Amino acid sequence: MLASKAISVWLQMLIWASLFYGCEQYKEKNGIEPSHNEVNFLHMEFKEDGLWHNRDSGLPFTGIAVRYHKNGRKAWSTRLQDGKAIGRVKEWDEDGNTTWPGK
Repeated sequence: MLASKAISVWLQMLIWASLFYGCEQYKEKNGIEPSHNEVNFLHMEFKEDGLWHNRDSGLPFTGIAVRYHKNGRKAWSTRLQDGKAIGRVKEWDEDGNTTWPGK
């Protein structure tokens, strides 16, 4: 079970890394100022420009994207800057215990 969880975590990391690869100068090229807040991952959209956008505003997102377990507790969160992931993804189990990164 522990091995399958580790594989799942690594697979998620590889997916995130591939999804967040985008152009470096998006804001400078497009003159768009991104939104700044925390948004549920379900309100995010990955677009052809290689960036994550807030579905409500349509702008590249800057802030924290979160996903929740069915019980309402955070499942994971990650920081985004101009639609690109920065830093580490943080994950929690249904009880609120940190699962990634480890202790």
